Amino acid sequence: MKNIITAARRAGVHNIECPNCKRKFNTSQLLRLVFKAILEMVYDGETVSVPKFGMFRAITMKARSHKTPIMESAGGVARWPKRKVMKFKQSANARRVMNPENSAAAKKAAKKTAKARAARLRRELSAIQEQKERVSAANKRKYAKKKAAMLLKKRKK
Repeated sequence: MKNIITAARRAGVHNIECPNCKRKFNTSQLLRLVFKAILEMVYDGETVSVPKFGMFRAITMKARSHKTPIMESAGGVARWPKRKVMKFKQSANARRVMNPENSAAAKKAAKKTAKARAARLRRELSAIQEQKERVSAANKRKYAKKKAAMLLKKRKK
């Protein structure tokens, strides 16, 4: 398992030099301080957002207990007290990086398919409407013929 320092080395920022004072900073110390600050802020109930990466927040989990037949024979129930846990929600940018198949090209293809489907549905709908209009016109003519025939019968009487 790789750690954050390995990622910093890979990114080429293991040791950073201040452009003003030319003092060198060790990235591992800097990252430890940043994550410690994030933990403290989350512990205090704040939501911490890292742009284009994600968001950290704290939630409180209820106390719970768990009982199984094995635990009963060993003497009881496992209990977990109420506790705070940190949740992480990745950003949309991170989601795109993790799922390249949902990238712009894939979205463009999906959009093209959706447009084609919408066009096909519009054509089908207009065909159905035309058919209804033809049936309606035919029914009107049929009704008009019946009405004319009834009027002729009344006049003959």
